[in-house]
Amino acid sequence: MSKTVTSAGHNKKRIGAFVTEGEVENEQPADTALSLATESSAAQRDVQAVPGSAIPKSQNDNADDSASVVSPGSGAEAQQVNQGSDAESEGKATGVMSFVNRHLPIWRSVVALRQQIQAQQRQIDTLNVLAQQLRHRERLSGSSAHDQARMDAWYQDLQDLHRGSQESLAEGQRAYIHHFNDRAADLQLAGPIFDLGCGRGEWLALMAAEGWAVRGVDSSEVAVAEAHAQGLDVELGDLVEALEACPESALAGVTAFQVVEHLPFSRITALMHAAFRALVPGGILLLETPNPENLQVATYGFWMDPTHRHPIPPPLIMDLSFHVGFRDGSILRKNPWPQWQEAKVDSSLESEVGYRLFGPQDYALLVYKPATAD
Repeated sequence: MSKTVTSAGHNKKRIGAFVTEGEVENEQPADTALSLATESSAAQRDVQAVPGSAIPKSQNDNADDSASVVSPGSGAEAQQVNQGSDAESEGKATGVMSFVNRHLPIWRSVVALRQQIQAQQRQIDTLNVLAQQLRHRERLSGSSAHDQARMDAWYQDLQDLHRGSQESLAEGQRAYIHHFNDRAADLQLAGPIFDLGCGRGEWLALMAAEGWAVRGVDSSEVAVAEAHAQGLDVELGDLVEALEACPESALAGVTAFQVVEHLPFSRITALMHAAFRALVPGGILLLETPNPENLQVATYGFWMDPTHRHPIPPPLIMDLSFHVGFRDGSILRKNPWPQWQEAKVDSSLESEVGYRLFGPQDYALLVYKPATAD
């Protein structure tokens, strides 16, 4: 083989003189190759600039076209690869949807629970605001637990100062005993006498000594403890609620001494109805309270107790008792001032003035539940 000699100035004929038959010259001069590459790149840009040209835009397009010309076997393999890729994508999508479907109910439950917690927190915040307002009002009105405890301690001392000894209280209540003993044959075995606001149990002890079954209720822990010390059946609680809890037609008598003036009138009405239901036919209701017919009581003495609500005129409470269903009512006046001497007055005016100033300081409503329905 002859040695190939090239030069930039040689033409094809001259080159062919140095090449033996059968040899293929593949080499190109460096300058020529660079020139051809530059011309080819410029031609490609020109082709790309022509709109709608059918000529490929780049060598990559040519490479794609070349790659698209494959044997039938290669096309089937590519289709299988594409199908496998699609199946893999569908499998991933199915997995994602399955995960979402499994966890979506849990997520919804979490969201709902969070909303409930937020709603409850708003309610708690509202209650806290209301509690703060209530505590503020209690401080302004003096009805807080601390204020009430101090009031209770002082009120106990006040009662001890004004109500007198147990002996003096029992002596004042003896005047009522015969109203019960007169009906003992019919009532003594019918049920107990229930004393509301029984205090230390003076009335209960009196009636127990007369042979009656007795029980009581009071809201003062101190008073209940003193009654228990005497062996009396006394419970701590609200007197109207205790009466309402009694079975129907189970009591021989219901009594309350210096109690109803402490109650709102609506609670006095409730007491009347509860007593009527709990008493046996023929049972007795006895309610003692300060007498506002005495002007010294109505304008001064009544207000010496800060827990008193309002004086109750005798005709008012009598009318209420008849409205509820009680009959055979009477007003028992007692405890006049020593200055009142009804039998020695000289005129009706003098008698009226004396009565209003020095007359009975207390009275009692005495009524009976009818033995038969009206």
